[in-house]
Amino acid sequence: MIVIQTFVCNSFWENTYLVYDSGSKEAALIDPGCSNEAEWGAVRDFIAWEKVRMKFVLLTHGHVDHIMGSEWPVKEYGVDVCGSLDEMYRLPSAEIQARMFGLNLSVYPASVTHDLKEGDSLMLGFCRLDVIDVSVHSPHCLCFQLVVA
Repeated sequence: MIVIQTFVCNSFWENTYLVYDSGSKEAALIDPGCSNEAEWGAVRDFIAWEKVRMKFVLLTHGHVDHIMGSEWPVKEYGVDVCGSLDEMYRLPSAEIQARMFGLNLSVYPASVTHDLKEGDSLMLGFCRLDVIDVSVHSPHCLCFQLVVA
């Protein structure tokens, strides 16, 4: 069974999702928008409580509210950040985006280490995540379709 836990983060009220397979306990963190230690602490505590094993971070797109907390899981769990490199190269840096909204970043996002394209798939326990390019909200926005294997 797939479990999806939502965390509301940062001043944009962005949704960060922890998705995991309850059998294998493999987890992915989608759009970690944690802007401070308290927000990251809530995610970290849930991960520890559920005893899930972080496998990777997934980014749907490169807007600052969706990526600003991506460095925490990289440092804490040593996971890859998966997203569209085309998306990250086409958008202004997170710092510039934050300034456009009158914000100063207290944390800086991690770089994408695994480039995703339409048609790619990732395994999360007994579930497959198919990558779909939905370039409407941003130049190379991605969504992830869960397929139970």
